[in-house]
Order: sequence, then structure tokens, then C-alpha cells
Amino acid sequence: MDLHSLSSNTSQELYDIAHYYFKPQSIISIKELGSGNINDTYLVQTAQQQIVERFVMQKMNNSVFQFPVNIQKNTILILEHLERSIANRPCYLNGKSWKLFKFLESQANKQNLICKNGNYWRMFSYIDNSYSLNKISLNTQAYETGIALATFHMLLTDFPSNSLDIIIPDFHNTNSYLEQYYEIYKKQSFIPTDSTGLAVIHSLIDSKVDLVSHVSEAMKNDNLSISTIHQDPKVSNFLFDCELNQIISVIDLDTVGKGFVVFDICDCARSVCNPYGEELTKPIKAKFDTSLFNSFLRGYLSISKNLLTNGDYLFFSNCLRIIPFELGLRFLNDHLTGNNYFKVDYHGQNKERAEVQFSLLASIDSKIIEIQHILTSAWEDV
Repeated sequence: MDLHSLSSNTSQELYDIAHYYFKPQSIISIKELGSGNINDTYLVQTAQQQIVERFVMQKMNNSVFQFPVNIQKNTILILEHLERSIANRPCYLNGKSWKLFKFLESQANKQNLICKNGNYWRMFSYIDNSYSLNKISLNTQAYETGIALATFHMLLTDFPSNSLDIIIPDFHNTNSYLEQYYEIYKKQSFIPTDSTGLAVIHSLIDSKVDLVSHVSEAMKNDNLSISTIHQDPKVSNFLFDCELNQIISVIDLDTVGKGFVVFDICDCARSVCNPYGEELTKPIKAKFDTSLFNSFLRGYLSISKNLLTNGDYLFFSNCLRIIPFELGLRFLNDHLTGNNYFKVDYHGQNKERAEVQFSLLASIDSKIIEIQHILTSAWEDV
């Protein structure tokens, strides 16, 4: 659990928001929590009737999420369905115990979403005795993450995804991000020089246009499995139990929606199989670990192979390549337009993040035959 100190002005604002949910005298502390790229998240510790509890308070990013009320509605629908599925179909959990966070209501008007000064805030329960990871180094962790993602998918197989509001249109439309990049390139007329590293990046992007076209065509076919998916299943969104080291929860449900199941699997694999993590000041170190991939994939298929089609199997390798390319484009576009989407701690951080993803793609490309062999073997064995 990453905690950070706060400035006095920020601290006062946070206490003002927390007072909507708790009596002032009950709040012990508020500290920044985690290292998310979008929302601002804080750990609130309270003491009421000699019982010390922890909660998560979150300020939603209005620049990214223009309709916070819709997100809140979606998340509540998902949580309610997950709760019913866990109770009615415990077989999906294979004897494991899953925990879900719950939203708190304000003291005065019983609202679970507070708007103050144009910003939206929410408070929810903290899942105790758990931890998250920013990167994975053990095959057992990769296998466990595969099982957890598959379990999440299985619990939502009968969820009416059309009932959810679309939060980010064209979220996995790589062609759209590519068009945005070329539009930025044309409007800004920037010159990608070797000194900035943009010349190499520009050449790489040009070289992947055909891949984007192939993927766009494949997505038009009806032989890919569609269901309710997470859409941001990175490693840090899985919570491990402190004692058993098993995953007990999947968090950050803001982008859950209808989508291609194989995209979720490959997006998770992108995060799981990069043992150096995504925040690298030397992006060239990023690599795709095929041993972690084998463990992750076998974990997933052991639970949810029946969710997938032969079309998913045939599309898998290209999907695994397009995911880091797409994310790299998103980071790069944000860097070139002023860092309005992903939070940064210093100038050039989003460019570095883009380079990490492009290095990961290069690693995947260099190991694509081995990756296909692992996929085929795991598919046939399960």
C-alpha cells in the first residue's frame, strides 16, 4: 500500500469532503493512496466507538470521465450483480473467498456521490488484509491473476451489458487513436528528431499501420466472443490476500462494459508479463516474459476456456500485439497534447510510458513464434 503526505491546502479540502460521510472528531487521518494514473485516491482512517476502520475516498477525474453519475450507476449495477453471482454460483470461485467494496452514503442526504466545486467525490469500503502489486515476478502470481480475471468474466457472463452507459466511446478503437496521432502530427508540425526520441517512435508507428488495419477488420467479424469485461485489468487492479497470497478482489470498475473478451485477456497479459513494470525511466528494459505468459494463460483457460471461440484463438497473437501499441499511442497522444488524460509527475513521463509499451511490443514481436506455441499448447492441454 503506497501512502503519500499531503499539503495543508489539499488536506483541508479532503477533510471537508470526508465530513460529508463522518463526524469531524471521528477522522484520524487522510493520506494519498496508490499511484493511479487517472483519479485521485486517498485512505481515510476513522475511529468510532473505539473501532478503527479504513475507507477509500476518491476524486473522479472530470477531464477523463465527463459523466461521473453514469460511472457511479454502472459500478453499482456491476457490484450488485457480482454480489448475487457470488452468492448463487459459488462454484465459479473454486472454494476461494472474494470480497467486494461497498459505497458509503453521506450523512445528510444519503448520497453516494458528492459534488463540490464542480468535482465529484465518492467514499467506499477498504478491503483489509489485502495488497496490490505494480508488477509481477512470480509464475504463481501470474497464474493466480489469470484465474482471477477468468473468475471475474464468469461472474458477469449473464450480466445485461447493454444496461450500462458507455463511459469512454471507442475505448479499444486503435484506429481512432492512430488517426488522432497523425492529426496531432499534422497540426503541430512537430519534427520528430533523434534527440527527443520521436523519430524512432514515428517510424515504429508508421510500421504498424497494417497491423491496425488487420485488427480493425478482425473486429468486424462475428466470431469473437463478446461479454462484459473489465477494460482496465492491469496488475494493480487485483487485490491479493495477505495470508494466502490469493486474489480476493478486482477493483477500479469505472470502465467495465461490453467488449471483446480476448482484448481483456491480452490487456491483462500485457501488464502481467512485463516483470519490470510500466513506470520505467529506461523504457528499453521493458520485455515480455513468456514464462509468466504461460502461467497466466493456463490460469485463465483453466476457468474460462468455454467463454472463448476458435476465432479468439486465431486472433490472439495480433490482439496481444495491438494492445501495447494502442496504449502506447494513448500515452504519446496525451504527451503531445499537454498531459490532460494521464497524470504525470514530471515532463516527459507520458512519453516514457509510451516508449515502455512500444518496447514491450518489440519484445512480443521478437517472441511471437514462442508465444503462439505457448498459446497452442495451453489451448490444447486445458
